[in-house]
Amino acid sequence: MIIRKILFALCVTGTLVFFSMDMKKKEDVIQNGRLVYFDMRQRDPRSLMQGDYMHLNYGMENNMRRDNVTLSPEGYVVIWLDSNRVARFIRVQDQPEPLHDTELVVKYRTRKNFFGADPVLGPASFFFEEEKAECFSTARYIEMRVDENGTAILTGLADWDFCRLHEQDSASYHHWLENHPPPPPPPPGID
Repeated sequence: MIIRKILFALCVTGTLVFFSMDMKKKEDVIQNGRLVYFDMRQRDPRSLMQGDYMHLNYGMENNMRRDNVTLSPEGYVVIWLDSNRVARFIRVQDQPEPLHDTELVVKYRTRKNFFGADPVLGPASFFFEEEKAECFSTARYIEMRVDENGTAILTGLADWDFCRLHEQDSASYHHWLENHPPPPPPPPGID
């Protein structure tokens, strides 16, 4: 009986230590990682209507699918950052190195589907309080922090001006909209 209690206590302690270390690593990425924006494509209107999450559709994942990039089950997407810190695809590779000075890596994995495998760069959903969907409807970029090992943590969503969107009340959101007309669409051929 005592052995069972000791084993149970060890298992619980080990689990807590594991999760604490994992949280510490993620907090370190958020504090010290480089700020990177990923283009966000077509938001899922069904998830916006539900009011508590938004389906994230990474533009880079769409481009990789379109270009039929050959993918391993796991690997690294090599990117460079434009002047606004928006990630631009260069190539995929199995290891985080070698890199040139201007390059950065982001870990990816693949998700199998009927046609093959799709790249996954980060979380597929962004959750927020119910009835706050309107605040996030202007989202254009997925904001992430990325460390030197390619670990990426979702930190928020940003609008066309790279301003992080917050769960504001509707009055302040409508006031913001009055002072910030929607930007023009990107020129043809820009991904």
